Amino acid sequence: MNIDDLAWQAETVGAISSRVALTLIEYGHLETVIQAALERGDWNCAKHAVQTLCADSQFDRALEVLQPFTATGWPTARWQTAHVMARQGRSEEALAMMRPDRTQADDERYLARYAELAASAGQIDTTITTLTPHLHQGWLLSTLVELTEGQGRDERMLELLTHALARATGQPGTDPSEILVHTAQVLERAGRTDEATALLRTEIAVGRLHYPNVPRHFAALLARQGLTEELAHLAAIIDVAVPTYVEELSAAGRAAEAETLLRERLRDLDRDHDRVRLMTFLGRQGRVDEAVEVGLPACEDHDNGGIVHQLIHLLVDDNRPDRALQVLDNLTGWWVDGHPSDVQHLRLWLLGQAGRRTEALVHAHTLPRTEPGEWDPSIADLLDSTGRTEEAVTLLRASPHQDAAHHLAEILARTGRPDEAIAAYPSIAEQRAEYERRQSARKQPEPATLTEALAQIEWDEEWNERYGD
Repeated sequence: MNIDDLAWQAETVGAISSRVALTLIEYGHLETVIQAALERGDWNCAKHAVQTLCADSQFDRALEVLQPFTATGWPTARWQTAHVMARQGRSEEALAMMRPDRTQADDERYLARYAELAASAGQIDTTITTLTPHLHQGWLLSTLVELTEGQGRDERMLELLTHALARATGQPGTDPSEILVHTAQVLERAGRTDEATALLRTEIAVGRLHYPNVPRHFAALLARQGLTEELAHLAAIIDVAVPTYVEELSAAGRAAEAETLLRERLRDLDRDHDRVRLMTFLGRQGRVDEAVEVGLPACEDHDNGGIVHQLIHLLVDDNRPDRALQVLDNLTGWWVDGHPSDVQHLRLWLLGQAGRRTEALVHAHTLPRTEPGEWDPSIADLLDSTGRTEEAVTLLRASPHQDAAHHLAEILARTGRPDEAIAAYPSIAEQRAEYERRQSARKQPEPATLTEALAQIEWDEEWNERYGD
């Protein structure tokens, strides 16, 4: 176990997957997960084991699991240890262990984590003192506002926000809108809602919209205060307020008005996000066929895989996977043309959802493979779902697919074979070597000939014409 391998695991989400570790714990195999953490140096297993142990107040055992990881000096493990100590009631020790030294005095990310640790230990004044010199960084200001909520420090926060706003005004690279939004948040949680509303109302009235920060938060504030008519006016002039207004109308039993608004916007503007808003609204109303009708043009005309999946899941959630298959098979356009593998994976999943697993298996074996074992995980899932679990296990054990180990381990974890689930994974060193080999293979070589170079230029121009700004 060393810092380099641990950092690689965290960066790539390598090692045993969180899903497998959590499945093993759910099925009563916590000790197997702990053993994998200690013997393999597996951070995912250690992290989830520690969370489980702490939830059961087994803090000493949690610290034992963390000890070899912390001993490497890896910062993530040291922070985790400090948080466990704080939960154990050893707050002073935890803070002393992680207290910033001279080299960390200007390390804003380190200071943010220390402030969070102090807050979790109930030392909110230490949190404020740690971050106050660095509030010119908007994300640290947001962190401090979040950490001080409910801690009786709202007046102090308002003083800091006033000072931050004065310092930010007119300074290049600063965003006063975030400070205004945070000020409104603190005023509201302090019970001074009229002042919060007046602050953001003034900003919009004078035209300083700071789009979209102020209007979005102002819309949410108006909704919480029940100021529906003012929210309606805001939605009429500023697009980001529309979803909040629609939600308010629906909650008030005025769904017909919300639908009229969305349809009028779609008729006048016909933008993808307006189409998605109406599709989502109709889906929530249980009017799935109408939602599909609205959403289809966006699937046809643009590279909108997210909309395709949203539309397909609307039908599946409505227990109509066969209709979803029909929609998918009839789709045309750039997403379908440009993502044939994604389309086929989605089609196999839909066949399984429709109970047509035998048909799906036959179809999967006919599909072209652009990479080794491309369809093996999908085939294994289908086999497992039809009770042919051992066939699925055999397929995955022999599969060259990069995710085969994850799928195999999930099946083994669910079927009471915890040791085999862990053994399905190569060692950390082997996983890392394979990852680096794949990364190297993915690097596109330079065009070897003038013809290849011209072909690449032509493709780049076509891509930019379709998808570029």
